[in-house]
Parts: sequence; structure tokens; C-alpha cells
Amino acid sequence: MESGLIKTDQTEKSDVPILVESKFSKFIRAKGIYVAMVTTSLGLFTGLPLIFWLSSVTVISIGGLFIFLFTCGILGLIQWRFVRDLLDMEYHHFTMYAFTGFGMCLINFILLVNYNIRINTYSQTFEIARISVFDRNFDVTLEGDHHIALERGLGNYMERNYDLVPTGKKLTVTFETGLFGMDIIRDCKFN
Repeated sequence: MESGLIKTDQTEKSDVPILVESKFSKFIRAKGIYVAMVTTSLGLFTGLPLIFWLSSVTVISIGGLFIFLFTCGILGLIQWRFVRDLLDMEYHHFTMYAFTGFGMCLINFILLVNYNIRINTYSQTFEIARISVFDRNFDVTLEGDHHIALERGLGNYMERNYDLVPTGKKLTVTFETGLFGMDIIRDCKFN
């Protein structure tokens, strides 16, 4: 019995079962390719700018972001085994949909929910080792290790608030932890 097909009662005249597609199977067969195209277009043309903005305010490393995107794309690839008989699509086309469509939309959804639903707020003070300014672009270096994702976010924050950057030696950052446990930079104050 094929996936998505329901066996109905046999007629008295024939021993051959009549197979009827479920509503979901009919939808995938009729509109699945269009859903994949729209999702891929949204992922590429709306999802990329959105992910750049969300990653600039969320404390997440670039490597962590790529691993997150890869994991969401793999979740999209898992769908292939359920819809391959229903879609008129090659595997390499489906792979593009899985990563740039489904994966990109899923990661943006998770980051947007994390950004909008806050579960905790806290502040932390950091020693500033160096602030470099080149044509209103900031490169912030904090004392200590493992601040690369935070430093990238602080540089973006300072670009938006160019006039407020003094020559302070300490920086108090207010974070909000989102629903998925990722911190978001909400405010910075120089001490």
C-alpha cells in the first residue's frame, strides 16, 4: 500500500481494492511544488535580511548560526521520505527547498519568537580593552575570552548610537533572555 492512500471496501464484482488519496496527499500532489517555491523565495528574499538583523541583536556566534541553519535544513530533508512519491520534484531541488526554504523560515521563526518572548532580564558589566572606529563602523574588544558574538552585537549597537559613544573603560550591557535561551542585547551604557 502506497503512502497517503487509503484502501476502501472491495466491490462484489472485483477483487481489486480501490485506493483513494487522503486530503493531505491530494494537496501535496496538487500544490506542493508551489508551496516549496513560495517558501524558498521567502527564505531567500525575506529570510536572509531578517536573519542578518536578528543575528546582530542576538548573542549567537556565526558558527553557531551555521550549525543551527544546517540542523533546520536537515529537518527539512526528513520530509523527503514522506512526500517524494507525491511531488514532481528531483532530490536536488528538494534539498534547496529544505535548506533555503524550510530551514531558513524555521530558523527565522525560532529567532523571532526568541526575540519577542522574553523570560529573563539581567545586566553585566565588561571592561573595554579597545574600541576602533573606521567610518562610523565600530570594532569593540572586551577584556576576557569568549566574547566574539557579543562584540559583534555591540559593534552593531554602537553604529546605531554613534553620538553616545564616549571613551569609557567599562560597559554595562542589559540582556534579555528569550524563550529559546538565547540572549538579546537590549541596551548598553558606558561607565
